[in-house]
Amino acid sequence: MSRPVTRIAFLTDLHFGLERHELRDALVRAVNEARPALVVCGGDIAHRARPGLLAAGRRFLDSLTAPWTVVPGNHDVPLYNVLGRFAHPFRDFRNKLSREAEFVRRLDDVCVIGANTTDPHRWQRGGLGPAQIERVCRLAAPEAAKGRSVVVAVHHPLEQHPDVDKVLTVNAAEAMERFAQSGVNVLLSGHLHRWFAEYFIEGQDRKILQIQGGTALCDRTTDLQNEFVTLDFDGLDLSLRRYVARGESLAFIGRDPQHLSRASGFWRLL
Repeated sequence: MSRPVTRIAFLTDLHFGLERHELRDALVRAVNEARPALVVCGGDIAHRARPGLLAAGRRFLDSLTAPWTVVPGNHDVPLYNVLGRFAHPFRDFRNKLSREAEFVRRLDDVCVIGANTTDPHRWQRGGLGPAQIERVCRLAAPEAAKGRSVVVAVHHPLEQHPDVDKVLTVNAAEAMERFAQSGVNVLLSGHLHRWFAEYFIEGQDRKILQIQGGTALCDRTTDLQNEFVTLDFDGLDLSLRRYVARGESLAFIGRDPQHLSRASGFWRLL
């Protein structure tokens, strides 16, 4: 008997305080209609880490029918409140949004591990410390040994497309190497407000598929569309489906899914 497909929805960079108000209900409806087993949020829930904006993000997440979990983004820690940024950077995040800045969630055949890449001392540039890398590897290895797909969720990417001009996350290369050795299969990230997935596997042998999500709700003038993605895990196969609201559209339209497989030991587009 075949195992059931496990669906995860990944949305990131909602930026409450600079969100498209008119698109909020459409996003809730689209995510709920996709019926994921888990919603994973990749950070920057608030545009500025004020308690009211973080609480607005919590109300949005609580309106979803699926369980949800979230890692912080750099916008989820204080920027102009310098004392707060260094003394208690995640206090309001924990009090108003989520008690966990890092997490682990186990589904039937998928394990999702959240790692906090936000560094209050750098604010925009992210980082992973040795203890964080070790934690992910310690959690991932036994899950991979049980045959589960292992997903790691962060805010800051651990690899970047050549035309991205932001400084890469501290210890990114070491983390990717260690994660691959420990059996991590997929890495979800945000931060860039741009979709990247295919670039990271075309013409290369990749044990980790890195998926960088576009912004789900942000209303910056440079953001030409809003989107989220669902991931359907079916053993060694994975289907990605992007839901996009482009321009002034008030609906998230599902695009044709992309099908991938790691049956060969490396990710391949089918």
